[in-house]
Amino acid sequence: AGGCTLVKSFAAMSTLTELRIDSCGFGAESAVCFGDLIRSNPSLTVLETVNCDLGPKGGEALADGLGGSLALKEFHVRRCRLAAGSASAIANALAGNPPLVQLDLSSEDLGEAGCAEILSALGGSVHNTTLRSLRLWNCGFGDEAATGLKSTLETNTTLAVLSLSCENV
Repeated sequence: AGGCTLVKSFAAMSTLTELRIDSCGFGAESAVCFGDLIRSNPSLTVLETVNCDLGPKGGEALADGLGGSLALKEFHVRRCRLAAGSASAIANALAGNPPLVQLDLSSEDLGEAGCAEILSALGGSVHNTTLRSLRLWNCGFGDEAATGLKSTLETNTTLAVLSLSCENV
């Protein structure tokens, strides 16, 4: 509850452009409030959460906010205990072409399937056309994701920076 109160206080800051949170012990409930903040704050362009225990449900809530964002350009979520289900929700949000240009999901347990889903949202006939930078370090990137990466790179014309750690290739 305290995390939501804190996040809601950020929503009242109409001049807030960057929010960086580290080691706050937030849970999924706070992530719902973060999702609301992403969707409703027209000046917030950067959100970074590190070591915040959001979990898979929290990842889905963040993705929901991301899909409705009109302003967020950079989204960094590292070591927040997201999982493959979060990757699916984030991929769905990316497919809706939010204004996002930078996505960092380092040290999240997305697994091969989750990494592949993120990549599929960036390639194919209908795909995200705004993302310029993607970082998937220590996320379970493997053969399945590598196959998806090949397909993505054949069709995506906007991705300029790609940072991967290929643990399972």
